[in-house]
Amino acid sequence: MSSFDWEEVKRLAADFQRTQFSSAAQKLSERNCVEIITKLTQLKLLDVVFTNDGKSYITPKYLIKEIKDELYVHNGRANLIDLAKSLNVDASVITSLAHEVVKEDSSVRVILGQLIDHSYVINVAEEINDRLQQHGLINVSELARTFDLPADFIHSIIKENSGRIIRGVKQDKQDVQTYYTENYLNRYKSIVKGALAAITRPTQISTIISHCGIKENVFFSIIDSLIESKQVPGIVTERCGSVCSYIPQIYIKSQTEWVKNFFTQNGYLEYDALSRSGINDPKSFIEKSVQSQENLQYLKNCAIGQGLLDQIEASVEEAVASQSWINILSILPTVIDAEDAEIILQKTVKGNRNLSSVQIFNQVYAVSEAFLNTLYSRIADQIMPENVNQAVNSGTYEQYIIESKVSSVASDGDKRELSRKEERKKRTTVGKSGGGTQGRETKTKVTKKKYGQKSSHKIDSDEEELVKPKSFSSFEFVSYEEIQNVIQSDKSFQDEDFDHSEFIENLQLHYYPLINKAALTLAQSVYEARQANINSSKRKLNAELQDNIISLYQDFKLYQRAIKEFNDEDCQSQLNKYLLKSTGTQLTNACFTFISDKCEDFTSPKSYQKIITSVDNKEVKDAFTKLQKAMNGSSIEEFVSSVDDVLSVLNIMMKKMDKKKEKALLESHKQALLNKLEETDDPPLVLHLASLILFQNVTQNMVNASGRFVTNILGVLEKRLPAEDYQPVHQYHTLVLKFFKLSEDDEEYASINGELKENTPLLKQKVSCVTKK
Repeated sequence: MSSFDWEEVKRLAADFQRTQFSSAAQKLSERNCVEIITKLTQLKLLDVVFTNDGKSYITPKYLIKEIKDELYVHNGRANLIDLAKSLNVDASVITSLAHEVVKEDSSVRVILGQLIDHSYVINVAEEINDRLQQHGLINVSELARTFDLPADFIHSIIKENSGRIIRGVKQDKQDVQTYYTENYLNRYKSIVKGALAAITRPTQISTIISHCGIKENVFFSIIDSLIESKQVPGIVTERCGSVCSYIPQIYIKSQTEWVKNFFTQNGYLEYDALSRSGINDPKSFIEKSVQSQENLQYLKNCAIGQGLLDQIEASVEEAVASQSWINILSILPTVIDAEDAEIILQKTVKGNRNLSSVQIFNQVYAVSEAFLNTLYSRIADQIMPENVNQAVNSGTYEQYIIESKVSSVASDGDKRELSRKEERKKRTTVGKSGGGTQGRETKTKVTKKKYGQKSSHKIDSDEEELVKPKSFSSFEFVSYEEIQNVIQSDKSFQDEDFDHSEFIENLQLHYYPLINKAALTLAQSVYEARQANINSSKRKLNAELQDNIISLYQDFKLYQRAIKEFNDEDCQSQLNKYLLKSTGTQLTNACFTFISDKCEDFTSPKSYQKIITSVDNKEVKDAFTKLQKAMNGSSIEEFVSSVDDVLSVLNIMMKKMDKKKEKALLESHKQALLNKLEETDDPPLVLHLASLILFQNVTQNMVNASGRFVTNILGVLEKRLPAEDYQPVHQYHTLVLKFFKLSEDDEEYASINGELKENTPLLKQKVSCVTKK
C-alpha cells in the first residue's frame, strides 16, 4: 500500500471518529461501517483479517506480532491449532502466517504442526545432555516419544549441539538410534574385557551379555572395537542373527594341537568328532591346521592322509600278486563306511597302472582278475557240461527255443526294419537331396536299443562278450545255488571270523550270466546239429505264409479301392463291413497263423486271445491285439493301419505293386470269375458272377461283394454300360427277383424258370463278348 493511500485511510479514520462523537444525525451505523470495510477490502485498499466471530478486524502484521508473543509465552513451542483458538482466528490464517514467521526468523521452525523457536531447541538439548550425563546412554526413539518430536529432528538437535551443549556424545555404529558417552563406553569395555579374559572355552555371546548386564547392541559395538584393536584373546564366530559364540585363543590353540596329534597317530580326522569338540566347520578347520602339511583326501564322514592311502594301495597290490582279494574295511578306521571306502578304493585303483585289472565288488572288495578267471574256470568245468547235456537230452532246451520264437522274430524284424530305414536314408538323402535351392535337408532320428541289458558289475573286455542278454534270462542252465556251492568251497572264504555272504552273493550275480551265456552257446551248437532239417522246413513254411499274407493284403487293397466306385454312402459302409468279414478275416487268420506253432481253428475270439497271450514280445502283442479289435470293428482305415503295424513287427516287407503286376492280378481274378461262370448254371450265382465281371470290366477294379449287393452293382453298370449290353443283365436280374418270390405251386414258376434257363447261356455269352471288347 502506497503512502498516499495510507494517508487517505488515516483521514477516513479521523472522519469516522468525528462522526462517532458527533450528534446522532451525523453518525454511521454499524452496518454501514461493515459495508465500507468490505468495499475497501475488495478494492485492495485495506488488508485486514476477520476474527472467527466476525466482530473484529486485525492486520496481518499485528497478528504476526501476536503469534510471536504467544510463542514466547509458551516457552518457544506452540501448537498452531492452539494459537488459532487463543487468537480467535481461522487455523488456515495462522498456518499461513506461521510460515511467514519462519521466513522472517530462521531460528523458528514448523515441526508436526507446531511452531518451535531456538530457545526451545536449546532447552531440549540441555535436557538431552542431562540425561546423557546421568545415564551414559540415550535412545533417540525414547527421546522422540518423550518430547513428542520426530526422530530425525532429535538427531539434528544432537548433531547441532554436540560439543557445545551436549558434551562427549558418540553414536553407536551398530545402532544409529543409540548415543552414549565415552565414560559409559570405557566402563562397559572394561567389564567386557574382564569377562572375555576369564573365559577358557567356547561360550554363547548371549550368556556373556546376560552376565555383564549390558545391552546387546552396545556389547557388539564394544567387542567389535576390541577385536579390531586386538585387545581380546579370542574370536567371535560368524553371526546368524544375534546367535554366535566367543572362542578364546587358548582353546583354539589346544584344539589345534589335539587335532594335529590325533591325525599324526591315526592318519585320519572324523568330522563328527571335530564338531563335538566345538568346531562348527570341520573341513575349513582341517584345511587351515593340517592341509598345509599333508595331502588329504576329503570323504563324506572324515578326511584321511596320504599314509593311510599308501597302506591301502600296498594291501591291494599284495592281493593282486597273490591272485586273491581283500576287504579294505578290515584295514580302514571304523568311522569310514562303505561309500567312503569305495571312493578310496576307486582312487587307489585308478592311480596305479598295476591295479588296472582289479574289479570292485560290494564297494569294499578289491578282487584280482586272476582270481576271477580261476573261479570261473572251476565253475565251468564242474557244473556246465553236465547241465547242458541234461537240458538238451531232456528236451527242456527245445521247449525254451519254441517259447522264444515269437520274441526272436519280432527282434529280428526290428533290426531289419532299422537297417532298411538307414539304407533308404543313404539312398535318398546325403545332406541335401535334389538339386538347386529345392534340396531338402533331412534329420536323423535317434533310436533307443530295445533289447539290451545293463550290467550291474564292471567286467573286462573278454568277459564283456559273455554278459547274459535279455533274451536268455528266461532259461537257466546253472542255478545260483550251484554257483554258490563252488564259490564257498574256495579256501579264501573258509575264514569264520568274517561274514562274506554279500560278497559271495555278488560273485554269484557276476558269474550267473557269464556261465549261462557260455552254457547257452554250447547247447545251441548241439541243438543246431540235431535240428538242421526241422529248421529248414520251418523256414520254407514261413516263406509260404508270407506269400499268402502278401497276396491277401494286395487283394484287400484292390477291393477297398473298388468300393469307392459306389456313390451311396450306406452301400459303401455295407461293402466295407462285408470286406472286413470276408477278406479281412482271411488276412487276420493268416497273420495269426504266422506267429502260431500250428494251424488253429479261428472260429472264435478265444483262439486269437490264446495266441496273443503266448507271445512274450510286448510290441508284437500290442500289434496283434490292435488287429483283433480292428477286425471286429467297422473302420477299413483302422484295419489297414493295424495290418501295417503287424507286418512291420513281423518283418514282412510289402512292396508297392506296379501297374504291370496290378494288371496281371486283375486279369487273373477276372479269368477266375469267368471260369466259375462257365461252370455254373444256377441263375442267382450266374447273375452274381456276371455282375462282378462286368463291374471289373467297366471300372478296372475288382470288387468283393455278396449276392445281396447285385442291385447296387447294377446301379453302377447302368451308368457305364451301353444300353444294348446292360439290358440283358437287367432283364435277367428282374427274372431272378421274380423267381425268388414264387413257390413251386405258383402258375408262373415254371414259365419264369424256363426263361431263366433259356437266358442263362445268352447272358454268359453277352458277358464274354463284353469282356473281350
